[in-house]
Amino acid sequence: MQKLRQTMRRLWEAACRDESVRPSVRIRDGYFEMEVAGPATHVADLCRAAGAPGNAELVHENDRLTVRWPSHADAIFGPGGLLAQKLTGYEMRLPQLHMARLVQRAVEMRQPAVIEAGTGTGKSFAYAAVCMAMDKRVLISTSNKNLQMQLYRKDIPFLAELFPGRSVALAVGKSNYACRY
Repeated sequence: MQKLRQTMRRLWEAACRDESVRPSVRIRDGYFEMEVAGPATHVADLCRAAGAPGNAELVHENDRLTVRWPSHADAIFGPGGLLAQKLTGYEMRLPQLHMARLVQRAVEMRQPAVIEAGTGTGKSFAYAAVCMAMDKRVLISTSNKNLQMQLYRKDIPFLAELFPGRSVALAVGKSNYACRY
Protein backbone atom coordinates (compact mmCIF):
# COMPACT_ATOMS: atom_id res chain seq x y z
CA MET A 1 0.00 0.00 0.00
CA GLN A 2 2.90 2.38 0.79
CA LYS A 3 4.36 1.93 -2.70
CA LEU A 4 0.94 2.61 -4.24
CA ARG A 5 0.60 5.83 -2.17
CA GLN A 6 4.05 6.97 -3.36
CA THR A 7 3.13 6.26 -6.97
CA MET A 8 -0.16 8.14 -6.62
CA ARG A 9 1.64 11.07 -5.05
CA ARG A 10 4.06 11.31 -7.99
CA LEU A 11 1.19 11.07 -10.48
CA TRP A 12 -0.76 13.84 -8.74
CA GLU A 13 2.30 16.07 -8.48
CA ALA A 14 2.69 15.87 -12.26
CA ALA A 15 -1.03 16.38 -12.85
CA CYS A 16 -1.04 19.48 -10.61
CA ARG A 17 1.59 21.02 -12.90
CA ASP A 18 -0.44 20.08 -15.99
CA GLU A 19 2.21 17.50 -16.89
CA SER A 20 0.11 14.35 -16.50
CA VAL A 21 2.15 11.20 -16.92
CA ARG A 22 -0.98 9.08 -17.23
CA PRO A 23 -4.28 10.18 -18.73
CA SER A 24 -6.08 8.37 -15.91
CA VAL A 25 -4.86 10.95 -13.34
CA ARG A 26 -5.56 14.51 -14.43
CA ILE A 27 -7.10 17.88 -13.75
CA ARG A 28 -9.88 18.77 -16.13
CA ASP A 29 -12.43 21.59 -16.08
CA GLY A 30 -11.60 22.52 -12.48
CA TYR A 31 -11.80 18.97 -11.14
CA PHE A 32 -9.28 16.41 -10.01
CA GLU A 33 -10.12 13.22 -11.92
CA MET A 34 -8.94 9.67 -11.62
CA GLU A 35 -10.09 6.91 -13.94
CA VAL A 36 -10.05 3.33 -12.69
CA ALA A 37 -10.55 0.18 -14.73
CA GLY A 38 -10.72 -3.35 -13.45
CA PRO A 39 -12.24 -5.20 -10.53
CA ALA A 40 -14.29 -3.13 -8.12
CA THR A 41 -12.53 -4.82 -5.20
CA HIS A 42 -9.45 -2.65 -5.76
CA VAL A 43 -11.28 0.65 -6.20
CA ALA A 44 -11.55 1.46 -2.48
CA ASP A 45 -7.82 0.84 -1.94
CA LEU A 46 -6.91 2.93 -4.96
CA CYS A 47 -9.16 5.81 -3.87
CA ARG A 48 -7.62 5.70 -0.40
CA ALA A 49 -4.08 5.68 -1.80
CA ALA A 50 -4.98 8.57 -4.12
CA GLY A 51 -6.37 10.61 -1.24
CA ALA A 52 -9.76 10.99 -2.88
CA PRO A 53 -12.00 12.84 -0.42
CA GLY A 54 -15.07 11.11 0.95
CA ASN A 55 -17.38 13.45 -0.97
CA ALA A 56 -15.79 12.63 -4.35
CA GLU A 57 -18.25 11.95 -7.15
CA LEU A 58 -18.16 8.39 -8.53
CA VAL A 59 -19.27 7.89 -12.13
CA HIS A 60 -19.57 4.33 -13.43
CA GLU A 61 -19.51 3.94 -17.20
CA ASN A 62 -19.10 0.52 -18.80
CA ASP A 63 -16.11 -1.09 -17.05
CA ARG A 64 -14.61 2.24 -15.93
CA LEU A 65 -15.02 4.26 -12.80
CA THR A 66 -14.23 7.96 -12.78
CA VAL A 67 -13.63 9.56 -9.40
CA ARG A 68 -13.77 13.36 -9.41
CA TRP A 69 -13.82 16.20 -6.94
CA PRO A 70 -13.44 19.97 -7.18
CA SER A 71 -10.09 21.69 -7.30
CA HIS A 72 -10.34 24.55 -4.81
CA ALA A 73 -7.17 25.95 -6.37
CA ASP A 74 -8.83 26.26 -9.79
CA ALA A 75 -12.00 27.68 -8.22
CA ILE A 76 -9.93 30.39 -6.55
CA PHE A 77 -6.96 31.08 -8.85
CA GLY A 78 -8.26 29.88 -12.24
CA PRO A 79 -9.24 32.17 -15.12
CA GLY A 80 -12.89 32.43 -14.00
CA GLY A 81 -12.20 31.84 -10.30
CA LEU A 82 -13.06 33.83 -7.21
CA LEU A 83 -10.09 36.17 -7.58
CA ALA A 84 -10.91 36.92 -11.21
CA GLN A 85 -14.46 37.79 -10.14
CA LYS A 86 -13.38 39.90 -7.18
CA LEU A 87 -10.29 41.73 -8.52
CA THR A 88 -10.45 43.98 -11.56
CA GLY A 89 -7.58 43.20 -13.92
CA TYR A 90 -6.75 39.89 -12.23
CA GLU A 91 -4.18 37.89 -14.16
CA MET A 92 -3.84 34.22 -13.38
CA ARG A 93 -0.32 33.13 -12.46
CA LEU A 94 0.20 29.54 -13.53
CA PRO A 95 2.93 28.79 -10.94
CA GLN A 96 0.58 29.94 -8.17
CA LEU A 97 -2.26 27.79 -9.51
CA HIS A 98 0.01 24.74 -9.77
CA MET A 99 1.31 25.30 -6.26
CA ALA A 100 -2.20 25.75 -4.84
CA ARG A 101 -3.23 22.44 -6.44
CA LEU A 102 -0.25 20.75 -4.79
CA VAL A 103 -1.27 22.21 -1.44
CA GLN A 104 -4.80 20.85 -1.82
CA ARG A 105 -3.57 17.39 -2.78
CA ALA A 106 -1.08 17.34 0.12
CA VAL A 107 -3.88 18.15 2.56
CA GLU A 108 -6.24 15.57 1.02
CA MET A 109 -3.57 12.87 0.92
CA ARG A 110 -2.38 13.76 4.43
CA GLN A 111 1.15 14.05 3.09
CA PRO A 112 3.70 16.80 3.58
CA ALA A 113 4.49 19.04 0.66
CA VAL A 114 7.75 20.84 0.08
CA ILE A 115 7.16 23.57 -2.45
CA GLU A 116 9.81 25.88 -3.77
CA ALA A 117 8.80 28.91 -5.79
CA GLY A 118 10.32 32.24 -6.60
CA THR A 119 9.64 35.56 -4.95
CA GLY A 120 6.28 37.01 -5.95
CA THR A 121 4.66 33.68 -6.79
CA GLY A 122 2.10 34.16 -4.03
CA LYS A 123 3.01 31.14 -1.93
CA SER A 124 1.64 32.31 1.41
CA PHE A 125 -1.54 33.64 -0.21
CA ALA A 126 -2.07 30.31 -1.99
CA TYR A 127 -1.58 28.24 1.18
CA ALA A 128 -4.01 30.43 3.08
CA ALA A 129 -6.65 30.54 0.33
CA VAL A 130 -6.73 26.80 -0.30
CA CYS A 131 -6.77 25.94 3.39
CA MET A 132 -9.55 28.48 4.02
CA ALA A 133 -11.57 27.00 1.16
CA MET A 134 -11.09 23.53 2.64
CA ASP A 135 -11.83 24.82 6.16
CA LYS A 136 -8.43 23.57 7.35
CA ARG A 137 -6.02 25.11 9.80
CA VAL A 138 -2.68 26.24 8.49
CA LEU A 139 0.40 27.71 10.06
CA ILE A 140 2.23 30.15 7.80
CA SER A 141 5.74 31.13 8.75
CA THR A 142 7.25 34.06 6.89
CA SER A 143 10.85 35.07 6.39
CA ASN A 144 10.33 38.68 7.43
CA LYS A 145 8.01 41.01 9.32
CA ASN A 146 6.94 42.92 6.22
CA LEU A 147 5.50 39.81 4.60
CA GLN A 148 3.98 38.74 7.90
CA MET A 149 2.20 42.07 8.26
CA GLN A 150 1.10 42.08 4.62
CA LEU A 151 -0.55 38.71 5.16
CA TYR A 152 -2.07 39.64 8.49
CA ARG A 153 -3.31 43.12 7.61
CA LYS A 154 -4.12 42.84 3.91
CA ASP A 155 -4.15 39.37 2.33
CA ILE A 156 -5.88 37.34 5.06
CA PRO A 157 -8.64 39.94 5.63
CA PHE A 158 -9.27 39.92 1.86
CA LEU A 159 -9.51 36.12 1.89
CA ALA A 160 -11.81 36.28 4.93
CA GLU A 161 -14.25 38.22 2.73
CA LEU A 162 -14.19 35.33 0.23
CA PHE A 163 -14.50 32.69 2.97
CA PRO A 164 -16.64 34.18 5.74
CA GLY A 165 -16.43 32.65 9.19
CA ARG A 166 -12.73 31.85 9.03
CA SER A 167 -10.48 33.31 11.68
CA VAL A 168 -6.82 34.20 11.93
CA ALA A 169 -4.35 34.66 14.75
CA LEU A 170 -0.92 36.25 14.76
CA ALA A 171 1.64 34.46 16.93
CA VAL A 172 4.92 36.15 17.69
CA GLY A 173 7.18 35.68 20.65
CA LYS A 174 10.59 36.49 21.91
CA SER A 175 12.74 38.01 19.15
CA ASN A 176 9.69 37.80 16.83
CA TYR A 177 9.69 34.02 16.78
CA ALA A 178 6.90 31.90 18.18
CA CYS A 179 8.04 30.64 21.54
CA ARG A 180 6.71 29.27 24.81
CA TYR A 181 7.18 32.57 26.66
